[in-house]
Amino acid sequence: MPSYLKPWSVLAVACAGVVCTSVVMAQPMLFAPGAPYMEASPPMVMPPANSGPLQYETYYGGVNPGAVPGAEYQTLPIEPYMDAHAPQLYQNVVYRDVRKIHPHAVPYLVQVPLPQPRNPCLSCGPTCALVKICVPPCKEPCVKVRLFGHKLKYDFGKYEVDVVVRRDGRVIVDYDR
Repeated sequence: MPSYLKPWSVLAVACAGVVCTSVVMAQPMLFAPGAPYMEASPPMVMPPANSGPLQYETYYGGVNPGAVPGAEYQTLPIEPYMDAHAPQLYQNVVYRDVRKIHPHAVPYLVQVPLPQPRNPCLSCGPTCALVKICVPPCKEPCVKVRLFGHKLKYDFGKYEVDVVVRRDGRVIVDYDR
């Protein structure tokens, strides 16, 4: 690489790092709300027992009319699904004014930056944490980010949620109406 291009390449890498950091800090929401964990399976389509032309009927469970008489289907209980790679929620969270939560609120997972020690040699812990907040359903929030992502405000019109990360590691979630 010619020597006159080296300062520009360093500047380009630095600008790319700033852009990537600002994009990560400006998008604090991770998951959309309200999706059920398990949805109902679609109905099975079973062919009729007669040998005529092939016609399909919708089968919704129970005893299949074309099955062997006396044989019934047995349902098995579903065991809870535990994923080892599921995101872990941050434990040091304080919730204030929980009586002001929307009556039909849905949970959101929000990623917030954790405070780092001032000495860069000691920064060996996680840099971000997941916090669960409850927000009104079917609304897009107006998100305001301040203090380099350490203060988030989700405005839903009548309801709003403030998330503040303090220097001592506490995350304060304040609900307002």
